[in-house]
Amino acid sequence: MISKRRETLDFSVFPAFFVSSLLLVQRAEVSEDTGYGTVHTDIFLDSEHVIEKKCTRNSMKLKKLTEEIEADIVHYSAEHIYFFIYDKEKIIENPQLFRNTYENKVKGKQIHIVIHQPKIL
Repeated sequence: MISKRRETLDFSVFPAFFVSSLLLVQRAEVSEDTGYGTVHTDIFLDSEHVIEKKCTRNSMKLKKLTEEIEADIVHYSAEHIYFFIYDKEKIIENPQLFRNTYENKVKGKQIHIVIHQPKIL
């Protein structure tokens, strides 16, 4: 499924295809009312597992990406949040450190981050 949002256009097919081949129940672009606003889950597996896709762009700074991830962590009620990040602009200088920042330090939720950075041959 291709998202209408420009920043996820070239990456949106991979997670949906990958996940749907493993799990039979999935819904793309699900809205959740948090009581004070609405959040949009890119791929909703069930009430405890969601997938969020991110794609860096020319105008994006690392601070903006981290703010988006932190907001998603706070707003989603799911216990397991999976982030697929396509860092096409390579704004994440140390992917392992970036993953460890969220995967090992958020209490009450399990955060899983996959980062793909294109290789120039």
